[in-house]
Amino acid sequence: MKDHFDSYMGKEELPPEFKKHKIDARLFEDKQLLDKWRNARIGISVKDEKGNILKGAVDNILVKDNKLIVLDYKTRDMR
Repeated sequence: MKDHFDSYMGKEELPPEFKKHKIDARLFEDKQLLDKWRNARIGISVKDEKGNILKGAVDNILVKDNKLIVLDYKTRDMR
């Protein structure tokens, strides 16, 4: 899925899966930084004003109104 979404990066359009649901956002375009955040050993971390920390690797990022929206793909065997 990462490769599929990455193929839309920089095209100023979302993959059809998002267009279908009229998502008003865009894909994060800094591939080098996204690859770093996808790395489980590095990941991304965010600290809020109360000192709470959220840390982990991401699958992809959407951007809306200068805010980042984390995408985390889940799959399961449907057999």
